[in-house]
Amino acid sequence: MTRNVLIIEDNRSIGELVGMHMTDLGMHPMLYELGDSGLERFLQGGIDLVILDLMLPGMDGLSLCREIRARPG
Repeated sequence: MTRNVLIIEDNRSIGELVGMHMTDLGMHPMLYELGDSGLERFLQGGIDLVILDLMLPGMDGLSLCREIRARPG
């Protein structure tokens, strides 16, 4: 079973590197560079793991983490 990993990282090089390692582990990475769009994708469901940068433009990572944790399930 493939696990869906949501990577929210504004530095594309770092995000792609993390994604490459997730792929090597048999996971399906999805890279988003903005907190708002990452949260929208999370809310669509089907995410098994979130890897989150704390210093994001717009919605910072800590606020985004609080939003994700406040959701049921």
